[in-house]
Amino acid sequence: MQDLAFMVDITKHLNNLNKMSQGRKRLVTQYYDTIREFKLNLSLWRHNFPVMTLLFPCLKSVRAKGLNSDLNQYKDKMTDLLQGFKKRFQIFGKLKTDFQVFCSPFTVNPSDLPVDLQLEIIALQCDSDFNTKFALVRLDTFYQYLFPGYPKVTSLATNVLCMLLLGKTYRCEQVSSVMNIIKTKLRSRLTHT
Repeated sequence: MQDLAFMVDITKHLNNLNKMSQGRKRLVTQYYDTIREFKLNLSLWRHNFPVMTLLFPCLKSVRAKGLNSDLNQYKDKMTDLLQGFKKRFQIFGKLKTDFQVFCSPFTVNPSDLPVDLQLEIIALQCDSDFNTKFALVRLDTFYQYLFPGYPKVTSLATNVLCMLLLGKTYRCEQVSSVMNIIKTKLRSRLTHT
């Protein structure tokens, strides 16, 4: 019974992650942030699991009824889940620097970047007009103002903006659902009532 309660709770957390990973006009950096937050939460739950059972209401309820077995087995399950996330989203680790440059080009440390990008980032960080513009416009539209003066930064931003790592499946399912609603047997019938 306790195993089932744990599965219900962890599935609820995964469903919440799924909902947060859906939607139109989301940037890949937002998906990255969502996945990173879930991995950090999972790691925290694992390390402090007996204390964190309040985030697992079904498990807490079963344990309150007197079914108290060892909780360490769930730490192992969360470790396996965390390893699965790390393996599945390992591409995010490779893109972390690009995401940092894209999201905050004015606060990133130029010495942490590839040499070919350092000079442009330094020039951009010293340009007060672009710093002001960055604060005023949306992130996905800011980079159109940089072309052609900052070709490497613009190229990096274009690559990040073109990524559809996670939203792809959601959009396909959404379009399929809409098409099923539109393509009905009654669609071609014209009636006056």
